[in-house]
Amino acid sequence: MACRKRERFEKAEPKTIFEKTSVKLEENPNRSGIVNDGVYRDAQEFFTLEVSDDWIPSLGVLYGGLHLRLEHIAEETAIEVWSFQGIQYKPAPRDECIWSFLDKGLYNEWGFSRSVNVATCHPIDNREMVIFAYLLHKFGRTWQLEAHVSRDNLVEGRRIAEELLQDINWSDVEPDQK
Repeated sequence: MACRKRERFEKAEPKTIFEKTSVKLEENPNRSGIVNDGVYRDAQEFFTLEVSDDWIPSLGVLYGGLHLRLEHIAEETAIEVWSFQGIQYKPAPRDECIWSFLDKGLYNEWGFSRSVNVATCHPIDNREMVIFAYLLHKFGRTWQLEAHVSRDNLVEGRRIAEELLQDINWSDVEPDQK
């Protein structure tokens, strides 16, 4: 009787900073938050966000980089809320696009007295979405708020994504100090 030959598996290496810093669901089954009665509540109490039925939520894992992803299928738009320890001034690299525009300034619509870093990531492949990113610094972390918008619906998609991102209710007190 011959021994069965072992199948060879290649270990997939993380491609982006998001994959490198995020914890896999199998390793950490705890979610980054919960959506209940139309409100997302971050498990670490950094923020809350009202979520209408038009948006489909996907939750990150606790202590992973991604906190929340919401998709609006009809408008071909999504938002993502990421956070990273420390202060960063450039957006995290992505494989599917190139950060071709970076700026830092006082953007009044974000309601902060401090400057906000903004960036645009143009897709390498025409099938991918354009990503508009906004980097904020709160609670000793860098928050990368992203609007993923289809090229077919650039103006309206960006508008609804930014409106939702601007509706984030940040905690008044650093969560660890509550």
